[in-house]
Amino acid sequence: MAAATAAGAIAADLLDLDPEDFAPEIAEYVAGGSRSEDIPALARATGDPEIRAWARSVVAATDAPDAPLASDGVRHLASGDPPEDPSEDLVWVPTILALTQEAVERSLVDEASAPSEGPAGD
Repeated sequence: MAAATAAGAIAADLLDLDPEDFAPEIAEYVAGGSRSEDIPALARATGDPEIRAWARSVVAATDAPDAPLASDGVRHLASGDPPEDPSEDLVWVPTILALTQEAVERSLVDEASAPSEGPAGD
């Protein structure tokens, strides 16, 4: 689990992926309650074969400096071709979940920093 989580964070960072790249899919997942049973649908909606293969190749080639204890496990998870079903991809699923978490965090920061409208006359 730690290796998969690290692989997702590494892939999102190394590929310079941004939550906005998957905004409609992430928004739908969050609006649905971010339920664990909806993760496969999120992975399938966002995980086209090319991006998943790219993510795996980049993660497999990295030394994972941010997660040195997990780097062998991370490289192992990313080796080989991605599974046909994106929801079974142990690199892509944590990648899209890391991007979802980043999107939610950004949204909360934006919401907290937005000027609030007080009562009339304020």
